[in-house]
Amino acid sequence: MRYGVLPALSVLGLITGCGRIDFTPPSGGAGGGGAGGPGSVAAGELAAGYKFACAVRDGVIWCWGDDHDEQLGDGATTPRAVPGPVSGLSDARAVAAGGAHACALRSDGSVSCWGHDAQGQVGVAPHGDVGAPVQVAGLGGEAAALALGGHHSCARLADATAWCWGGNDQGQLGMAGPDTPSPRQVLDDVTAVAAGDAHTCALRGDGSVWCWGRNVEGQLGDGTTTGRAAPMPVPGLTASGLIARGNFTCALAGGHYRCWGDDHDSQLGDGMFTAESSPVAASMIDALPGVSMIGPGFAHACAVHDGDVACWGDGDNGEVGKASRSSSAMPVEMLTGGHAIAAVGGDDFACALLDDRGVKCWGLGSSGQLGDGTIASWTPQKVALPVAAMGIAAGADHSCAITVDNNVYCWGNNGDRQVGNGDGSPIPTPVATGVANAVQLALGVKHSCARLSGGTVSCWGDGSTGALGNGTFAENSPPVPINGLSGVTAIASGNGFSCALIAGGAVSCWGDDSEGELGDGKSGARQDVPQTVSGLNLSSTLLTAGASHACVAATMGSAGMMCWGEGVRGQLGDGAGVNSRPVAVSGAGTQVTQWRPSQIAAGGFHTCAVDDAGELRCWGDNNDGAIGDTTTVQRLTPVPVMPVGVAVISITAGDSATCAQTTGGPYCWGDNFVGQLGDGTTTARHAPVAVHLPVAISSAPVVGDQHACALAASGDVYCWGDNSLGQLGNGAFTVALQPVAVRFP
Repeated sequence: MRYGVLPALSVLGLITGCGRIDFTPPSGGAGGGGAGGPGSVAAGELAAGYKFACAVRDGVIWCWGDDHDEQLGDGATTPRAVPGPVSGLSDARAVAAGGAHACALRSDGSVSCWGHDAQGQVGVAPHGDVGAPVQVAGLGGEAAALALGGHHSCARLADATAWCWGGNDQGQLGMAGPDTPSPRQVLDDVTAVAAGDAHTCALRGDGSVWCWGRNVEGQLGDGTTTGRAAPMPVPGLTASGLIARGNFTCALAGGHYRCWGDDHDSQLGDGMFTAESSPVAASMIDALPGVSMIGPGFAHACAVHDGDVACWGDGDNGEVGKASRSSSAMPVEMLTGGHAIAAVGGDDFACALLDDRGVKCWGLGSSGQLGDGTIASWTPQKVALPVAAMGIAAGADHSCAITVDNNVYCWGNNGDRQVGNGDGSPIPTPVATGVANAVQLALGVKHSCARLSGGTVSCWGDGSTGALGNGTFAENSPPVPINGLSGVTAIASGNGFSCALIAGGAVSCWGDDSEGELGDGKSGARQDVPQTVSGLNLSSTLLTAGASHACVAATMGSAGMMCWGEGVRGQLGDGAGVNSRPVAVSGAGTQVTQWRPSQIAAGGFHTCAVDDAGELRCWGDNNDGAIGDTTTVQRLTPVPVMPVGVAVISITAGDSATCAQTTGGPYCWGDNFVGQLGDGTTTARHAPVAVHLPVAISSAPVVGDQHACALAASGDVYCWGDNSLGQLGNGAFTVALQPVAVRFP
């Protein structure tokens, strides 16, 4: 299950004079340098957006990666794993990339843009996406450089004025007022402009740096976290170079780098992990010899030094190349050999331009953004299990199967040992966990549990919240039994907690309780041993868990359904929309006017139930269409989903997607960003769509964060969707921890 959404990405921090980064060589001190002499086109030849990249070749711009918002400029919406030309451009001098839009600086000084245009960032009236370049009208002269943010665009003109257009919800256009597709002059005497996600900075002729826009992380550098719609100088700073990205900014001052803003992943290069609202010395950058340029990503950055490339900051997807796939405060060498002349960063990947004009990229490749011809699998791929499986489960970014000999095998993300074996690195093919006699699996975000044939439970992975139930808060544990827990008939796991259904209908939970998900009424205190859920008035036979809530149902006698924990998105189904101890789900019961639950499933922030007539109802968060009622409206009480006459056989739910096995075959709906719905596309679906499986299945596919798996009657397992952590189990990743060559035609 996925429990966080990345904000929109800001992009290539600064392109000036034929694409040159305005870092002039310092007279002394560590670091410093430029991207080449006057007229150098190194930086402007390459740009990276959120999950796409572009490069200039002989006036033609070639783009690759995500294309959901037509940011590849070819008039299509299909992600591409190898470069393709942008339509109608043959005279480009430089390219810049925004969150999901891009712009070209053309030989006559005009600017043409394409891609996502919801806020006018392409330079035309907001109307969605623009699939081919359109010229930006209203600039006050010839452009000399471009800087694109998440949803806005800026240009420095030849007369040294700075102009901006597009989104202005944070004042990033440098003036009060609404979004606008028409360029507006912001400052004069400007030598460079840099754009972050929702903030902008300019370097002026006297060396002063002026910033405006969003400031929650201190990215304006004025010592506050107060946003500003008008340019204000960064106090006490005189600089000769400037870059910005995401929520941070850096300047070259006196031959040394000084940075400010977001530093949660140590992207400021100061060796710390603390946001700074005023410039601080970027000592890690200054320690690199011969730095010629900095290419910032969303939460990481790379430096070209003596022709090599070193990166630091967020490394969860390999963008800084660490085998541990974690953030790094120290620069990690990514390219050696002295052939790099420029580097750019995207959301979770980076690329370098070489002196032979070749390009290499590394990091996440789920949308083809590495340009090497690989992409995440949007259609089912067979998992290479040693023997046939009889049960499967999906966690956030890992998967497990019980084979016919009752052994447990897992694969995928293993950063917290949730795969149960290995050194913490992602595992792309199934490995034995050592757990035997298993009859049921329950996978959370960072931990896993198995119910054994004798009615006991073993768990493994991250136990820092008590989710392993073994009396400790130890992290990264191999499989351990839960002492004192017996007679278990069902288990379920959420984000840092687990629950067990005991013979007779009682329920015990353990782990995180920050949202009341343990249901024990102990004021949010996490528990490392099972606690009895209080207030249940059902003799429960079914159990499920979402991100921070859980539900039970009784299928016999006085039937009904109750849920507890986080309820602010309506996932408890009682109509209140608040966190709560166990409450009854609206409409579930035994009266003539009610429905009797026969199956239940909880996703990240939504819940579903099938009644004994095969009718499906869902409720809770619906931003991505996970409810399946054709809308994105949050539902506080159950609403019907499947078309009349289609009976549901079984149901599963992931973070923001849902799947069902029906009398007409498997269907999924909801978020589909990396193809987790299995319909061969990456288009979100607000109503059920058929899964394109090559074999028949008898139960609903299991859904994780951005991947899903299905069990065939033969015992074969098929998975699809995101594979960045090996969660498809087919022996491959779409993550490159080392640079791979972009496959230009």
